[in-house]
Amino acid sequence: MSLIRTFEDRLHVEFQTGDIPGFIHLYAGQEACAVGCTAHFKKQGRLRSSNRR
Repeated sequence: MSLIRTFEDRLHVEFQTGDIPGFIHLYAGQEACAVGCTAHFKKQGRLRSSNRR
């Protein structure tokens, strides 16, 4: 969870400085959801995500 948060924090900073164009949707505060869901994956397991607009 700390690795996800570290990545999110850096992503937020780089987006604010304009280094990353477009739009981002931060996951800060939701790290436990990702860790809990993927903890049960097998090595060959896959995850697909999408974003509704």
